Amino acid sequence: MITITLDARRSQDQLNLLALPPQKRKRLVWRAAAELKKLAARHVRQQQDPNGKPWTPRKRGKRKMLRGLPKLLEIHAPGQDVAELGFKRGTMNAHAGVIANTHQKGHTYQVTAASRRRIASSEGNKLKPATKAQARKLRELGFKRPGARKGSYRSASLGWITGNLNYAQAGLLIRKLKDEPVKTRWEIELPARPFLGANAKQREQAFARALQSIDYGWDVNKQEMKGK
Repeated sequence: MITITLDARRSQDQLNLLALPPQKRKRLVWRAAAELKKLAARHVRQQQDPNGKPWTPRKRGKRKMLRGLPKLLEIHAPGQDVAELGFKRGTMNAHAGVIANTHQKGHTYQVTAASRRRIASSEGNKLKPATKAQARKLRELGFKRPGARKGSYRSASLGWITGNLNYAQAGLLIRKLKDEPVKTRWEIELPARPFLGANAKQREQAFARALQSIDYGWDVNKQEMKGK
């Protein structure tokens, strides 16, 4: 499980935390962790890391990434001055914490042709029609469909391809027309898309808001509480 630990002892001198009663200190780190939880959700909404750098975009499509992960964050308090952000199990095959860690740090993994065939079979790709992207690729590679006369061929429209070929057939034809060596295994690189954590300014703001929320904001002004 991926966790973010907020250690209040690092900021005790600056915020006079030692003067707070134990229960107030516990509430403070809990509220600060809640602020960092909100911050993780903001990073996902903005599709950027804690320093404001945009994530590597998808290779295909423009759908936002990791939208469901912040909803699975939960707060634990294993000690007096420590709060942790961890992940619930979630509904995916892998634990949400494992998925978050993979995206947070990036990962390179190997895929085999056999495993891809098993996945394709389980997803019902023999019944799934060819996609428009596959159809465009087939036309680009010069694919022709059978003509009205025996032995004749004619250009295939996008509609004909998506209406007469399934996903698996289109994929096989693309590989054949490309005439590329058949790969048995290859690597897929997942770029890092960090959303957990905070920069120094964000951590200060999290503590400022947390102090204000427990009515101990004696040295906190509105400017310190503003987000970037």
